[in-house]
Amino acid sequence: MLQWMEGGVDHHALLRAAPQTFAHGWTDSPIAVLAWMRQKFQEFTPMARVPEDAIDRDQILTATSLYWFTGSTGTSSWPMYEGLGDGGFAWPKGQGKVPTGVYGGGSALMRKLAARENTVVHWPEGNPGNHFVAMEVPEAHVADIRAFFAKVR
Repeated sequence: MLQWMEGGVDHHALLRAAPQTFAHGWTDSPIAVLAWMRQKFQEFTPMARVPEDAIDRDQILTATSLYWFTGSTGTSSWPMYEGLGDGGFAWPKGQGKVPTGVYGGGSALMRKLAARENTVVHWPEGNPGNHFVAMEVPEAHVADIRAFFAKVR
């Protein structure tokens, strides 16, 4: 299974094609879960040579263990193979009264799309970290959460 996880494989396409195959493998083998999670940490920490350069190895092992012990690896992947809406990812709708904050910011177009149905009060630019920001740079993540809540008091 580890060999699948290396180079050039569209894991989301594999999940969509055979979601239960992966779910059964992950439930049956802690090595399968670790291989999958290690690849995901590698994919989502592109600024690091290896994930352990960005995230403590014990945190990676703890996160992986939680999926293994709770048997939730398969169900955690459902959005990837069932889609995230009719056309893929979509901003939540009908939440105009709920203040919205985004950690990573993004282009003016992304903000315009987010603001269509959301009250965007926090849209910072240049925050550090990759996908697992709370694990990589927890201090920066906490500072950003505080900045958001300071705006909605």
